[in-house]
Amino acid sequence: MIRNLPLCFPGVAIIIISNIQTTESVSCPPNNGIYEGVKYTGSESYSEIRNIGPIRCFHECSLFTECTFVNYDKMQFICYLFNTELNETSVKPDVGFAIMHNISQDKEIMGHCLNHACKNREQCIPLRNSSACLSSGCRHKQYSYDDKKRICYRIVDTVYLTWLNAEKCCENDGGHLITLDAKDKNRFISNALQNFNSGRYWIGLHDRTVEGNFHWIGGTQLDNNSFVSWGPYQPNNIGHRFLTRNADCCTMESDGSWSDDDCDNLKRFICEITL
Repeated sequence: MIRNLPLCFPGVAIIIISNIQTTESVSCPPNNGIYEGVKYTGSESYSEIRNIGPIRCFHECSLFTECTFVNYDKMQFICYLFNTELNETSVKPDVGFAIMHNISQDKEIMGHCLNHACKNREQCIPLRNSSACLSSGCRHKQYSYDDKKRICYRIVDTVYLTWLNAEKCCENDGGHLITLDAKDKNRFISNALQNFNSGRYWIGLHDRTVEGNFHWIGGTQLDNNSFVSWGPYQPNNIGHRFLTRNADCCTMESDGSWSDDDCDNLKRFICEITL
């Protein structure tokens, strides 16, 4: 019995014949630059970026003028950027990978996605002359995926950690404590917290470096134009009822409000993996 796998690369079809894999030359239907379920196994040198989603992987290639194609690991969120010609004989089937090519350095191509409707758990990737959908999702079962926000998030309700240890826990998953830099995202997470025990949860905001100079854990600094959701009389830099400790790490409650708190206090937390 001959079964064609659901992939077709220019000039190459991967065929399974009685569990023996072979290749044969075929005429593929038109493809606009994304091939899912294939992995590039060539020995050429490449650049590697970890813990990023497919959209950012695409952007990294578009910013790198010598980048010709990328091989994206959808399970581990790893972006491999190549600056050589794509060797078709080095393309092998692997459901956890996708190849993106036909990538342009023209910033105007972002408009190609404006009228492209992708299905749930898919993201639109703008290409040189068109756009395509790439399936996405959360590789960890503990994480929930939101199609509109394009994020994987996890509300940890049963473990209490210090802020730094909570961040390490998120990093072990390939993410960080959540960034809430937009009103709709803050509202979305606060609504999700309604289904969990009340209380404060660590988020990725802090002023550990310079007092009063708040940054998200990814490095973005709060300024006069930034979205904020401070609770009443917050931030107050009071980390202990006897005023003996600073409050340099931030929390969120189910009403969406933020507070600063002692980083060494034990609290539940919210992780995020950005796609």
